[in-house]
Amino acid sequence: MIETAKMRSAVVLLAGTATALTDIEHKPFMRKNIDPIVFPGKYVSHMHSFYGSDVVTKDLPTTEELQKGCPSGENPNDLSVYCV
Repeated sequence: MIETAKMRSAVVLLAGTATALTDIEHKPFMRKNIDPIVFPGKYVSHMHSFYGSDVVTKDLPTTEELQKGCPSGENPNDLSVYCV
C-alpha cells in the first residue's frame, strides 16, 4: 500500500513537470561540418545541423553578431543558436 502511494506521488510530480515544457519548432538553416564552439575557425570531420539565428559560421559569433541574425523559429526575439 505504501509503495502504491509513493508511485502515485511520483506520477503526479512527473506529470506536473511535463506540463511545464514549451514546444517550439525551429527549421534548420544549415547542415555543415563545423563546430564553432569546440573548434572555432576550423572545419571538422563530423556534421552539425544548426537552428535558430542564422549568423553561424565556422568562427564563433559574438553576441552582437547573433543579435543581427534572423531567427528560424516561431519567436522573432529568440536569436539563440542550437546545433545537433
